[in-house]
Amino acid sequence: MSSLLTINFFIFLVPTKPAGNDGFSTNSPTPQIGVTPTPSPSSNGADTPTPSPGSVSSGVPTPSPTGLTGDTPKPHPTKCLTRWSAWLNRDKPENNNGDYEKMTPEEIQKFCPGGTITKVECETAGGIPFYSTGAIQVCTKEKGLMCNNADNFPVGCQDYKIKYYCVCNGKYRFN
Repeated sequence: MSSLLTINFFIFLVPTKPAGNDGFSTNSPTPQIGVTPTPSPSSNGADTPTPSPGSVSSGVPTPSPTGLTGDTPKPHPTKCLTRWSAWLNRDKPENNNGDYEKMTPEEIQKFCPGGTITKVECETAGGIPFYSTGAIQVCTKEKGLMCNNADNFPVGCQDYKIKYYCVCNGKYRFN
């Protein structure tokens, strides 16, 4: 009695976020190729293989319905890039008690995977460096930009923007 081994090949794309104007680079979908070996015992001793689950008689390979049973695809690395982010300007001083511009920890991880934010730059929406405005505000990599209207009474805060600088040192993030 002999048995045959049927191998199903499949390719799938890992979806990514479409490019946007949020300052993050995006990657195109990466094809992943997997192999699922499926033993096919012969029926009644003949050399005719028994179709595997998910196989098609036309010879077109399809994924196994039970999932991956052979080599599991490895996560693909996303390279960290040393670079500046795009300017971030989401808040307006008239919407709150001032102007507050800061990336969330999740946004920083996505923008600078495995790297370190080493500096920030802050300026008014019109391009004036924050330290030249005469306003009382903070611009740090830890706190982002913070300007309280009450600290700058009677004028209030201007509209500010911030950008972050990521340094990578050749590290990768796996997703």
